[in-house]
Amino acid sequence: MKIKMLLFASLLATSAAYAQSSCDCAAEFKYIKQKVETNYAGFNDKIKQKGRLRYDSISNSVLKLAPKATQPAYCLFLVQKYLDYFQDGHLVLYRKQDSVQKPWGEYVRQIRAEATPVKLKPGRVSDLKMSTGPEGIYWNKDRTFRIAVAKDVNPFRNYIAQIMISPSNSWRPGDILMELNYDSIHFKFTGFEYTEDGMVTPVAYNSNGSYFGPWLREGRAPDSTQMATGTEKKTRLPWTSGKQLTPKTFYLRVASFNTDQAKVIDSVVKANKEAIEASPYLIVDIRGNGGGSDYSYSFISPYLYTDSVKVVGVDFYSTKDNIIAWKKVANMPDMPESSKKMISTFVDSMALHPGKMIRVIPDQYKKLTVNHAAPKKVVVLMDGENASTAEQFIMEAAQSKKTTLMGTHSAGILDYANMLDIDFKSLHYTLGYPSSRSRRVDMGQGIDNVGIKPQIQLKADEDWIAAAQVYLEGNSK
Repeated sequence: MKIKMLLFASLLATSAAYAQSSCDCAAEFKYIKQKVETNYAGFNDKIKQKGRLRYDSISNSVLKLAPKATQPAYCLFLVQKYLDYFQDGHLVLYRKQDSVQKPWGEYVRQIRAEATPVKLKPGRVSDLKMSTGPEGIYWNKDRTFRIAVAKDVNPFRNYIAQIMISPSNSWRPGDILMELNYDSIHFKFTGFEYTEDGMVTPVAYNSNGSYFGPWLREGRAPDSTQMATGTEKKTRLPWTSGKQLTPKTFYLRVASFNTDQAKVIDSVVKANKEAIEASPYLIVDIRGNGGGSDYSYSFISPYLYTDSVKVVGVDFYSTKDNIIAWKKVANMPDMPESSKKMISTFVDSMALHPGKMIRVIPDQYKKLTVNHAAPKKVVVLMDGENASTAEQFIMEAAQSKKTTLMGTHSAGILDYANMLDIDFKSLHYTLGYPSSRSRRVDMGQGIDNVGIKPQIQLKADEDWIAAAQVYLEGNSK
C-alpha cells in the first residue's frame, strides 16, 4: 500500500502563511537543492534522462539570480524553475502550515502582499487601450476578469499582467496575476502566474493583434477559432456519491482517494451495496481524482476484477531524512496499526542500508474473493487529472476482463511516489518529494509524463456518463 503525507489536500482548510518582506533566496535554494539531490528517489534517473549539463546549467542560472530574489514570490519562482527540470508531478511546492487558523480572505491578502504591486496611472491605462502590440487591456472569455498587460522590467520579468476588474474577493484591482517575459521574434509570452493560494504555475501564451493567449483584447470581436479551451468552464462534478441511473446501471462517483476519504467511500459503497449488486452494470467516475491511498479504493476493487491483478512493487530510497520522515508518518494519529508495523519494518531495513534502494513492496498478484453478486460490466471514467494512486487504480482496473476505461489520458504521475516533505529554511513553503521508485521503470513500463490511455476516447463536449451508459446497456446480451 502506498502511504502518502497528504497534509496539504485543501488550503482552504489550512492555516495562513506569513507575508514576508525579504528572504535569503540563495541560502534557501542551496538547501532545497541539496535535499532533492540527497533524498529524491528519482534524482539519478532524471539526471540520466535529461543530462547533467542541462541540470548544472539550470542550477547555476537559478543561483545567479537568487541574490536578487529578495521577495518570497520570486524565490518561489526560482525554486520552481529548478524543480521543473525534473518534470515530476510528485516533486512539488506547498504553502507551509502554521498553528494559527486564519480566514481565507485574510490568508489571501497576506499572500498578495508578497508580489510587489505596479501602479498604472490613468494616462498609462489610456495608452494600453490604444496599443496594438504586446501591451494592452484584455478580458477573459466570460468577460468577468479584466487585466492590463504592461511593460515593467525587473530581473525576473519585463511585463506584468495586473487585475483591473475581478468578480472574486480573492483578486482585487492592482493585484499582480502574471509576471512575464516577451519574445518579440516569436510573439510569445512566457513566465509564471500566481494561483489562488499564492503559489506559481508556468504559463506560455502566444500574442497577436487580438489575443493574449486565451485573453481577448478590449474592443476586438472574439474569434471562435482562436479561443483557448483552457478558458472553458469545467463541468462541476459531484463529490463522492452514488445513484441509480437506470434499473440496469448504477453510477458511483469517487472524487478523491485521499486517506481522509476512505471512510466516506466505504460508507457510500455500503449504503448502496444492494443497488450495486443488483445492477448488471456499474460506472465508476474518478474524473479529477488526483490520488491518495490504495486503501481508499479497496472498497471498490471487488466490483471490478475478474481474476488476479498483477501489481509491480516499489523500492524505497534509504536516507537519513527519509527515515526520520517515515517515522513521523508512522506516528500519525489516524495511521492503521498494520501500516505502522509495515513502516517500522522497512524503516529498520533502510537504517541498515543507507544510500540504497530498499525493496519494500514486492511484485505480487492480488486476488480478490468475491462473496456477492458483482456487476457483469464496468466502465471507469478517467481524465487528465487522474494521477498517482488514481493511476494505480486505473492500471489495476485495466486488467479486468469486464472493465472498460473511457475518457482521456491520465496525468502520468506515478513512477516516483510515496511523498514526504521538507520545510524551507525560513520561508513558509514546503517541498514535497517522492521517496519511492516503481520497478516498472526498469521494465520500460514507466508512465510519468505519458499517462495511461483509455480504451475508448471521449471528447470534452460529450456527456461522459451518458456515453458510458449507452456503451454498457447497448452492449448487453
